Amino acid sequence: MFTCHRRTRIFTGVKGGDAMRLKIGGPCGISLERTLVRVDKSFKLEVHIDTDEGNACNLQAETPCELIK
Repeated sequence: MFTCHRRTRIFTGVKGGDAMRLKIGGPCGISLERTLVRVDKSFKLEVHIDTDEGNACNLQAETPCELIK
């Protein structure tokens, strides 16, 4: 799940309920094809990944990630 503040939404051109592709790099890289966008003034720019998906791709703090509209 991708969360962002309303100002970020305007900058990125996405809106709540949109789906984005999340590409996670590294030796065990994966793509999550329909990552849900949520927008609220209390949110900061973040991507939330469940433990199972994070473990499946060996996600680390330095793992490169890309959100694709």
